Amino acid sequence: MPAAAQRLASRLRVEDLLLILILTLLALRLLLPLAVGVLSSALIDPGADNARLIVTVFALAVQSFFMLMAVVFVAQVRRGLTWQDLGLVRCQQTWIVRAVVFALLMIPVVSLTNLLVQIIQGGNFQNPQLKVLAPSGFSWDAYLSVLVLSAVIVPVTEEIVFRGLFFAWLKGRVGLTAGAGISAVVFALLHGVPQLIPSLSILGVALAYLYEKSGSVWPSIFMHATFNGLMTSLLYYSLAQGLEL
Repeated sequence: MPAAAQRLASRLRVEDLLLILILTLLALRLLLPLAVGVLSSALIDPGADNARLIVTVFALAVQSFFMLMAVVFVAQVRRGLTWQDLGLVRCQQTWIVRAVVFALLMIPVVSLTNLLVQIIQGGNFQNPQLKVLAPSGFSWDAYLSVLVLSAVIVPVTEEIVFRGLFFAWLKGRVGLTAGAGISAVVFALLHGVPQLIPSLSILGVALAYLYEKSGSVWPSIFMHATFNGLMTSLLYYSLAQGLEL
């Protein structure tokens, strides 16, 4: 286990993880709709393309903020853990390079897994996440806004939560293999798209592997950021070429 994760695994309890989940769900079910409603009412034309984009980016950013604040409150305020205990420690630069290579390798793996799932189901699956990430089609403002969200904010938050906290805690109790597998499946489930669970689980295992081998969550963040950034860029490039979602 990375040294940064040892105190976390010994201090956090099951009730702490449940509290993080409860606080996050309460925030998303109560505070997020309220914040989105206030923002929507302040917009001149909530139905306009740019307004939908603003609301989408705002909602996803606030969602990440609530999740991270729940972790800060439970892990840091209640249990006295630090950012270093959550995996934010320095690592060798070679691991950052490996993270980028991993991300490039995972793009065809994820794509082929999604294709296989689609063939098995015998249907024409359309990923609902694409409409969320591109609610108004192509524009440079939309692309850059979603790129910052998907390649910066989301990777930092999700890697601290799922690898720096959840995987590290699980590994101390059920072992490396089970910890990586369970945390990866939970990571996939929380994205809310059943057809994507196999591919996102594979991605989650790769992210856990990077954290375990490097001793830091930073390589996982860079891999996640590179993967999301490339997929977002491919989506908006396709939209610019006339693709209709």
